[in-house]
Amino acid sequence: MKQPELEITDLNGKSIGKKNVMSLHWDGMGRLWVVTVDFMREGTGDLTFYLEDNGEYISINKNLKGTLIWN
Repeated sequence: MKQPELEITDLNGKSIGKKNVMSLHWDGMGRLWVVTVDFMREGTGDLTFYLEDNGEYISINKNLKGTLIWN
């Protein structure tokens, strides 16, 4: 199985690209609610996305959206 990726767009829908997932975190109800990605692709620039009520992942800064890709 390949490493999961997060397809990231800004709030206007402009593609930022696919980023490798560094960690996944589930809550007590079994929902995947936190995803951390290697945003700078150097292993040092991680960015955290949280699951919103509408089912989308949004960055901690609330300026980017992400969609998980399981390949």
